[in-house]
Amino acid sequence: WDRVCLLCTASCLICKYKVDCEAVRGDIFNQVVPRCPRCPADEPLAIMKPEIVFFGENLPEQFHRAMKYDKDEVDLLIVIGSSLKVRPVALIPSSIPHEVPQILINREPLPHLHFDVELLGDCDVIINELCHRLGGEYAKLCCNPVKLSEITEKPPRTQKELAHLSELPPTPLHVA
Repeated sequence: WDRVCLLCTASCLICKYKVDCEAVRGDIFNQVVPRCPRCPADEPLAIMKPEIVFFGENLPEQFHRAMKYDKDEVDLLIVIGSSLKVRPVALIPSSIPHEVPQILINREPLPHLHFDVELLGDCDVIINELCHRLGGEYAKLCCNPVKLSEITEKPPRTQKELAHLSELPPTPLHVA
């Protein structure tokens, strides 16, 4: 969401009222569904949705037009945080000319594709580090002025979580 906020707007699902993503950022980070300030409070679908494509949603026609016209003009492809398993986005790396450099920034490699550079780890940490190293205006893009570090271990479970797990019967997907 941090990177997307720099580029997008959010609009109401009902009245289409549009705001800059900064207007809903606080709600998103507080895990509150942002509500439209113009719609009645009792309207359940008066939600401010970021104008990004979520998993399972259809891509806008603009994507297909851009691919048709831009694929031969691109001079660098950077893939960030994607498995590239869902079409048509999965076709992007093979749609551009072979001589165009391709960079992958991801948690894991994508063995079904070849990238010229792979930066593996937490995408936020990698992007933050790149911005710090580039300095100047790029350093201002960092959401955190302090360098981030990778999280390699899960946090310990709370007593409540452990108690809940012990109540569940063991299954192939859940073994306490």
